[in-house]
Amino acid sequence: LTEKDASSKRVQELEQENANLKASSGVMLKQLSDLSVISATQAESINKSLENIGAKDAYIKDLQYQMSRKDSLNMALVMNLKGALKDVNDQDVQVKVEGSAVLINLSDKMLFKSGKYNLTPEAKNVLSKVAQVINAQPDIQFMVEGNTDNKPIKTEFIKDNWDLSVL
Repeated sequence: LTEKDASSKRVQELEQENANLKASSGVMLKQLSDLSVISATQAESINKSLENIGAKDAYIKDLQYQMSRKDSLNMALVMNLKGALKDVNDQDVQVKVEGSAVLINLSDKMLFKSGKYNLTPEAKNVLSKVAQVINAQPDIQFMVEGNTDNKPIKTEFIKDNWDLSVL
């Protein structure tokens, strides 16, 4: 074999190797391209997830702020009520925070005489003080609950305990 033939053969081998490398690199480029499409989709999904997490984090911080504000307002309300009722017997009036509500418990003995529906003078005094504090807080929501004692009653004007509680 001449040197020229050997060189020609080597050129053919190198051309073949070059063609194989080009084909292989084309396949690899396509695979990388496919991977980059998946990665771009995943990156977009991750970005959306991060945006959602950021929005939820802001919402949670707002809720925490609102809860803290409500707790502060409740404590201020409790302090105002306790200040207004400082001269009332602690056994007759209790003010406390339970959950997210401020509870004011008034003893039945202080409010009414057994079997009666007219407020006692002391109850009117206490309720007046509570009303002043509540009226000073226009955004506050409040609810009044009550019940009668368990002593059966039947008079000319009151049929039973249910009737008494309505009165």
